[in-house]
Amino acid sequence: MFHVKHDFREIEKIIAQTAGWGFGLTSERASLLMEYGLFLGSYEGSNVVGTRLIEEIVEDHVLDSMSCMLFEPTRKANELVDIGSGGGLPGLPLAITRGDLKVSLVESTAKKAKFLNEAVDHLSVTNAQIVNARAEDVGKSRKHRGLYDVATARALASLDVLAEYCLPLVRLGGYVIAMKARVEKDELDRGRTAAELLGGEVVDVIPVERLPDYEQKQRNLVVFEKTSKTPDKYPRRVGLPVKKPLSETGNR
Repeated sequence: MFHVKHDFREIEKIIAQTAGWGFGLTSERASLLMEYGLFLGSYEGSNVVGTRLIEEIVEDHVLDSMSCMLFEPTRKANELVDIGSGGGLPGLPLAITRGDLKVSLVESTAKKAKFLNEAVDHLSVTNAQIVNARAEDVGKSRKHRGLYDVATARALASLDVLAEYCLPLVRLGGYVIAMKARVEKDELDRGRTAAELLGGEVVDVIPVERLPDYEQKQRNLVVFEKTSKTPDKYPRRVGLPVKKPLSETGNR
């Protein structure tokens, strides 16, 4: 499956960058991440990530997902939920990296959920499950509500919307990691407002820096902590978090 010289270079890139972020990967885990990248790029059912170039997939998607490990609780979590997982980003690379981490990949689109099932089977990732449902419905489910140590979401929605999707799913003392490019003050303030209503608060914004040899792109991890129980009325019914964000007066 690998084009040896070309793909070995990408495997070395994964190992070097994750080491630069302070956590080591075995060559076996890095190779499996590479195989996942190749599967993303070659999948015939749909163009899952918008590119089939393995260099772009590794840098823009696989390594971007691995940056969640910069936040130390991600390295220690027992259960993680990835909301709007799409092509499995960032949840599937995290499941590959940590075989002891139970990961739920929540994806509402049937075509993308089909890809996730095929990817998990192809890579034999036994610690990941696919949940083909809307985030609002999952947040109401007894099987998922208040269960997870960490929830992740990548380029999915504004922070106030993400807070309503994710905070109901994490336990007290758990965290939400919102992966963002630029973080504007207005969006951050709206995220704080929504989090307060949901039993959480913004506790950190972590800039993601890459090794000097790699292309530098603006990336940030916005971290929420769950500090009190989320009121039972949240999340609201499907569609309302986007149509009427909690940060807007009168929508609470």
